[in-house]
Amino acid sequence: MKNILFTLVFFICIYYLLICATTHIKQHPSRDEVLVNDYWDRKVHFLRGSWYPREKIPYIEVFSEQPPLATYLFALPFVLIPRPDDADIESFFYHDPCKNNPILPRLQPSWYLSAYMLVFSFIMGVLATISVYILLHLMKVMNKDLRLSLIFLLPATLFFTFNRFDIAPALIILMSIYSIFKKKYNTAAILLAIGTMIKMFPVLLLPVFLSYYRTLEKKFNFTMVAVFIAASTLFLLPVFIQGGLEAFKVPFQFQSTRVCNNESVYCLLSKVFPELFSTCGSVLKNIFVILSLTAVPFAVTAKIDNKNDLVKWSLLSIATSMFFMKFYSPQWIIWIIFLLILTIENRTDLIRTVLFSLITYIEFPLGDVLFGQPSLPFTIIVILKSIILAGIIFPLAVTLLPSSTLFQKIKKRAFAITGS
Repeated sequence: MKNILFTLVFFICIYYLLICATTHIKQHPSRDEVLVNDYWDRKVHFLRGSWYPREKIPYIEVFSEQPPLATYLFALPFVLIPRPDDADIESFFYHDPCKNNPILPRLQPSWYLSAYMLVFSFIMGVLATISVYILLHLMKVMNKDLRLSLIFLLPATLFFTFNRFDIAPALIILMSIYSIFKKKYNTAAILLAIGTMIKMFPVLLLPVFLSYYRTLEKKFNFTMVAVFIAASTLFLLPVFIQGGLEAFKVPFQFQSTRVCNNESVYCLLSKVFPELFSTCGSVLKNIFVILSLTAVPFAVTAKIDNKNDLVKWSLLSIATSMFFMKFYSPQWIIWIIFLLILTIENRTDLIRTVLFSLITYIEFPLGDVLFGQPSLPFTIIVILKSIILAGIIFPLAVTLLPSSTLFQKIKKRAFAITGS
């Protein structure tokens, strides 16, 4: 285990050095450097976290589309770097808004921005190191080949680890699964609440954990639900105190009105059936929201009595949501890469995982840099990515759904209607 861990940490450090080498004070990265070091999202985080050095109220005076713990996470690098003089502070955050979208940055390069990005990526590297350490422990518990953890070193996961913040909730998910394995259910509930207050997707694991407990203990864990709600409320409390109800509503209003993008299955289908999506757009959006949560009712009614199925149901719940969301982000691979590694049981699983990681990097940043969006080559890449993701979801569904009483009832009713 030590040799594998050393290899993982070594390459995590090497990638951070590449980030350092391609971060400039007076200019943006070159076209080639973007394939390693993508400024865009960290510039967004720089603005979202600027409430701290500017001494402003988050959500009210400084916009953020993310849950509160993510908004506080964006401020953390500012705590660790020197603060400019009060007279100069606002000049670092002046930006020309994108046309028709005043929340996206057109920031000028500066030492403050560069320092922020380097510290931000360093923090993400530390979180990645902790993540792979916990991953290896989980793999030992599940009797997995530890060498499979080296999949984390493929380009997509390293790229999005250092250029986005999704490694933070991914780490929380690993910690919550480890807590469940240790039967520390309340700890797992608190961790899920923390993860949900960084990115919303960890809440999808709560039904899975509850089913696992119910199957083993033959009763429902009301305490775990109460702890999750109490912890979530506690993390939301500072938002209410600082900005009131209006601050609380900001991220939810933004996410609910977010339009589809070129990387989602919803967008692909809207191009194939433009008239249908034009006339029935609102209905189809609601259908896709329901589809994104399809795994939840089946997970709630499933018999989950072992660690492998717990991880598989967790993967199915998140991957299904990713597939049907009207807005898809390639960094979401970080959400499931550890779960994919933990569920590899044969060569086919290994190939699917590697292909999904490779196609994600080919989609972004490579495809975006070479072909741009939207373009035919980029669309083909997105189709291939969607097919591979579907190829991950379908075998999981076939394996896991028969353990759900809801699925058995639907199957029985379908057979009764068809008469077969």
